[in-house]
Amino acid sequence: RSLRARKGVLAGFLLVAGVLGAFYYVTADRVYQSEAEIMVLQTGGSLLDPNTGQPQSLEGIMPTYERSVSCDRVIKETIKLLPREHLVDFKGVRQDAWIEAFRARLTVTSPRATNNIRVAYCSSDPETAFVVTGHLLTAYLNFTDGYYRENAHKSLEVLQQERSDRARELTHKQAE
Repeated sequence: RSLRARKGVLAGFLLVAGVLGAFYYVTADRVYQSEAEIMVLQTGGSLLDPNTGQPQSLEGIMPTYERSVSCDRVIKETIKLLPREHLVDFKGVRQDAWIEAFRARLTVTSPRATNNIRVAYCSSDPETAFVVTGHLLTAYLNFTDGYYRENAHKSLEVLQQERSDRARELTHKQAE
């Protein structure tokens, strides 16, 4: 009964809400999001837990990989890789604030119990969102490749130095 008595008010309310919703839809800024995933595989001599002999879980170190995807070095490299026409999201932003503007549009997550990193970038241009996501993953892979190459090079230098020390010791022992 109360609904029938107030059906004019209800119809008016629905009409106003519909008009306001349509107005918002027409005037709202369009935002496009591009997503990509990258799988993190653990390699090396410590794949098995020394205590149990079972494979180690990546869950504990996934936040480290997430942070490295959105670190300043990777974002700077991504911005350098971008063609000029895909810098539309930085219009009106000072160049020294581009990293923070980029990070505000970037989402990096790893779904629970997986070894995947999901990267999402929002842009006002759909093609830019796609291109930025691809360049971000390229910059991240270059960053990790350089990091591991540098560490391997340092380890190789240490091993070569140790080998030459041992060779000298052996030569000295043989001479004795």
